[in-house]
Amino acid sequence: MNKKSVMSIKNGHLEVTETYKKEKAEISEKSRFLEGLELASNLGFTIAIPIVLGAVLGSFFDSKLNTSPKLTLSLIMLGLFISLYNIYKLTKNNR
Repeated sequence: MNKKSVMSIKNGHLEVTETYKKEKAEISEKSRFLEGLELASNLGFTIAIPIVLGAVLGSFFDSKLNTSPKLTLSLIMLGLFISLYNIYKLTKNNR
Protein backbone atom coordinates (compact mmCIF):
# COMPACT_ATOMS: atom_id res chain seq x y z
CA MET A 1 0.00 0.00 0.00
CA ASN A 2 1.27 3.44 -0.91
CA LYS A 3 1.34 5.76 2.11
CA LYS A 4 0.91 8.81 -0.12
CA SER A 5 -2.49 7.56 -1.29
CA VAL A 6 -3.91 6.88 2.18
CA MET A 7 -4.85 10.35 3.39
CA SER A 8 -5.34 13.83 2.04
CA ILE A 9 -6.24 17.17 3.52
CA LYS A 10 -9.31 18.93 2.11
CA ASN A 11 -10.78 22.08 3.60
CA GLY A 12 -8.65 21.66 6.70
CA HIS A 13 -9.91 18.09 7.34
CA LEU A 14 -7.95 14.88 7.08
CA GLU A 15 -9.72 12.44 4.74
CA VAL A 16 -9.12 8.87 3.60
CA THR A 17 -8.64 8.67 -0.17
CA GLU A 18 -10.64 6.49 -2.53
CA THR A 19 -7.57 4.40 -3.36
CA TYR A 20 -7.18 3.42 0.28
CA LYS A 21 -10.88 2.58 0.54
CA LYS A 22 -10.66 0.31 -2.51
CA GLU A 23 -7.55 -1.46 -1.19
CA LYS A 24 -9.22 -1.98 2.18
CA ALA A 25 -12.35 -3.40 0.48
CA GLU A 26 -10.20 -5.85 -1.52
CA ILE A 27 -8.45 -7.02 1.65
CA SER A 28 -11.81 -7.44 3.37
CA GLU A 29 -13.15 -9.48 0.43
CA LYS A 30 -10.09 -11.76 0.49
CA SER A 31 -10.45 -12.15 4.24
CA ARG A 32 -14.10 -13.19 3.91
CA PHE A 33 -13.17 -15.70 1.21
CA LEU A 34 -10.48 -17.24 3.41
CA GLU A 35 -12.85 -17.39 6.37
CA GLY A 36 -15.41 -19.21 4.20
CA LEU A 37 -12.76 -21.62 2.97
CA GLU A 38 -11.69 -22.30 6.55
CA LEU A 39 -15.28 -22.96 7.60
CA ALA A 40 -15.81 -25.35 4.68
CA SER A 41 -12.70 -27.38 5.49
CA ASN A 42 -13.59 -27.45 9.19
CA LEU A 43 -17.07 -28.69 8.35
CA GLY A 44 -15.62 -31.49 6.21
CA PHE A 45 -13.42 -32.75 9.02
CA THR A 46 -16.19 -32.22 11.56
CA ILE A 47 -18.47 -34.51 9.60
CA ALA A 48 -15.99 -37.15 8.48
CA ILE A 49 -13.85 -37.85 11.54
CA PRO A 50 -16.55 -38.87 14.08
CA ILE A 51 -18.39 -41.03 11.54
CA VAL A 52 -15.26 -42.82 10.29
CA LEU A 53 -14.00 -43.25 13.84
CA GLY A 54 -17.36 -44.77 14.82
CA ALA A 55 -17.22 -47.17 11.87
CA VAL A 56 -13.66 -48.29 12.61
CA LEU A 57 -14.19 -48.72 16.35
CA GLY A 58 -17.54 -50.40 15.80
CA SER A 59 -16.04 -52.85 13.34
CA PHE A 60 -13.17 -53.60 15.71
CA PHE A 61 -15.46 -54.22 18.70
CA ASP A 62 -17.91 -56.24 16.57
CA SER A 63 -15.10 -58.57 15.49
CA LYS A 64 -13.85 -58.99 19.09
CA LEU A 65 -17.30 -59.45 20.65
CA ASN A 66 -18.91 -61.25 17.69
CA THR A 67 -21.87 -58.84 17.62
CA SER A 68 -21.70 -57.82 13.97
CA PRO A 69 -23.14 -55.27 12.81
CA LYS A 70 -24.79 -53.93 15.97
CA LEU A 71 -21.87 -51.97 17.43
CA THR A 72 -20.73 -50.69 14.03
CA LEU A 73 -24.14 -49.23 13.25
CA SER A 74 -24.56 -47.88 16.77
CA LEU A 75 -21.21 -46.11 16.76
CA ILE A 76 -21.77 -44.74 13.25
CA MET A 77 -25.06 -43.23 14.48
CA LEU A 78 -23.29 -41.83 17.54
CA GLY A 79 -20.65 -40.33 15.22
CA LEU A 80 -23.42 -38.78 13.12
CA PHE A 81 -25.00 -37.13 16.15
CA ILE A 82 -21.61 -35.87 17.33
CA SER A 83 -21.01 -34.45 13.84
CA LEU A 84 -24.36 -32.67 13.81
CA TYR A 85 -23.69 -31.16 17.24
CA ASN A 86 -20.22 -29.98 16.19
CA ILE A 87 -21.65 -28.43 13.00
CA TYR A 88 -24.18 -26.57 15.11
CA LYS A 89 -21.41 -25.24 17.37
CA LEU A 90 -19.19 -24.24 14.43
CA THR A 91 -21.90 -22.38 12.56
CA LYS A 92 -23.15 -20.69 15.73
CA ASN A 93 -19.65 -19.41 16.55
CA ASN A 94 -19.10 -18.05 13.00
CA ARG A 95 -22.11 -15.76 12.91
